[in-house]
Amino acid sequence: MNNPALRKTLLFIVYTAILLIIIGMLVDKFKGVNEYAYLNTAPPSAWQSTKSDLQILPANFKIEYYPPDYALYKPVCTSSTSNAGQTITESVDYEFITQVRPHRDGSINAGKYGSLPPGALLINNTQWISQAVLPNGFLLQSLHRSEKNYILLLSASSSGKSETFAINVNQPAKFQNRLLHLVSFDKTAGIVILKIRHAPGRLLARTGFFLLIVCSVLLSIAGKNYVNAR
Repeated sequence: MNNPALRKTLLFIVYTAILLIIIGMLVDKFKGVNEYAYLNTAPPSAWQSTKSDLQILPANFKIEYYPPDYALYKPVCTSSTSNAGQTITESVDYEFITQVRPHRDGSINAGKYGSLPPGALLINNTQWISQAVLPNGFLLQSLHRSEKNYILLLSASSSGKSETFAINVNQPAKFQNRLLHLVSFDKTAGIVILKIRHAPGRLLARTGFFLLIVCSVLLSIAGKNYVNAR
């Protein structure tokens, strides 16, 4: 690949690719449009863009949680007696011992305090129970669960084309030179807010990046072959 004509062609493509990247970025800067869609998810209702024919219909919004930690309590029996020495009342209180993290299969190991087998803390293998009792009578109480991910299922249509996909909070979806970002939500009102970035120069810039990478690799190979040939 030490052909001067080929090398010249590759260099021309590299310069063209750089130009495409610059043009694409400039087009996005001056022609790009941001829009915010307020989507009702309960019940779902369609949203229509005021700047294009884009229409979005939310299907479902869900929150994924990490498995909860469990507080371990030791039962403590207390009683009161009369002056005659007779027991009047007995009650059971619980003393906090430690915090235990369960396994994803629904089992838990509290060390010397006991354990529960797989599935013991799960309902239908999906829902974590709020309370459980170890064989020795120690109580497990679920604690606050941290939110792990937010997922919006929706259908988008524009220019006679439609697509159904899921949007994660940190993973925007792509639809016809648009980027759809999940930016906020209101669980109480059932409203999800999307940021829609119309990027008309995105395809141009991506094409330039692709050509730049391919030609750079080919030029590197050609350079090594030229050195070896000498």
